[in-house]
Amino acid sequence: MSERKPETLIDRIFLFGLRQLIIIVLILAAGVYFTVEGALRGIITDMAGGIFLIVLGAVLGLLLRATTIHRISKKYYSTDVLIGKSAVAKSNFGRGSKGVVLLENEYWSAVSDAEINEGDEVIVRAVEPDKVTLKVEKR
Repeated sequence: MSERKPETLIDRIFLFGLRQLIIIVLILAAGVYFTVEGALRGIITDMAGGIFLIVLGAVLGLLLRATTIHRISKKYYSTDVLIGKSAVAKSNFGRGSKGVVLLENEYWSAVSDAEINEGDEVIVRAVEPDKVTLKVEKR
């Protein structure tokens, strides 16, 4: 049985999605701003709106996290069928860093021993033990 690597913050951001994370942080920041501003000025409607935004940001964060975890942990594919398939790099990455590739209309985390640039066509050579990271090389 293979030993699983500990998950890093970068791994979580890739799996969660940077855009979603930025949107949620902005909603939460707006909520805090309106709550504090409303409290300082004594305006109940601003405070209520701020609290609503904080709750909305928290709920969206939990829902997106649950969706992400469910999607990547589904075992609906056999890793063997991915090996040998072509994908397109969606970020720059290389030795020691993770990137993102588009394979059959799905985004996957990927690693490579060579430098890969965004837009390069790559071939899947292996699937890492975590079953969500592909080992790729340039085509």
